[in-house]
Amino acid sequence: MAITRFNAEDGLTTLSLEGRLDAAVILQIQPEFIEKTAALKKPALVDMSQVSFIASMCIRMLVLAAKELNLSGSRLALLSPTSLVEKALKSSGFDRMVDIYHDEAVARENLLRL
Repeated sequence: MAITRFNAEDGLTTLSLEGRLDAAVILQIQPEFIEKTAALKKPALVDMSQVSFIASMCIRMLVLAAKELNLSGSRLALLSPTSLVEKALKSSGFDRMVDIYHDEAVARENLLRL
C-alpha cells in the first residue's frame, strides 16, 4: 500500500492510494497523507480505484483530512472507489461529508468551483 501518484497543481492536489488500507498501513501513511492533502490547504482529489479494502482507521484518516480542509475553505473528494470500498464508505456515512465521484472531469470541476 502506498501513495502512488501525487501532484500539487496550482489549484488542486491529486493523489492515488493503492492496495489494502488496513490499520497497520494507515499508521505508516497517515502523516504523509495529511501532509499531501490537509496541510496544503487546497482542494484534494484522492483516486481510490486501486484500493481493495478500507478499514475504519482509514475512514478516520480521510475524515481528519476533510475536516482540516474544510477549516481552510477547501474540500476533499474521492474518485472511483471500488464497489467494496464505496459500500464501506457509504455505510459509515462518510459520503454525507465528502463527495464521491466516478468521473474525474466532473470531480475536478466541482472541487475548483469554490
